[in-house]
Amino acid sequence: MNDPDPLLKKRIDDLEALVAFQDRSISKLDEVLTQFAARVERLEATAKSQAAQPPEVGEQCDPPPHY
Repeated sequence: MNDPDPLLKKRIDDLEALVAFQDRSISKLDEVLTQFAARVERLEATAKSQAAQPPEVGEQCDPPPHY
């Protein structure tokens, strides 16, 4: 029987390893991106709720410490 070309087999093995590495990298990046998006959404919600609340009266009326 004819054995496949050893150089061709090595190239195919290298490509398969590269694809496996890229697949793992993409999965990790997707996980990080998903976590980041959730964090941004929470921060946006916090910013909106703080912007909607009037400031505390004490915070507005207290003189600066140098007076």
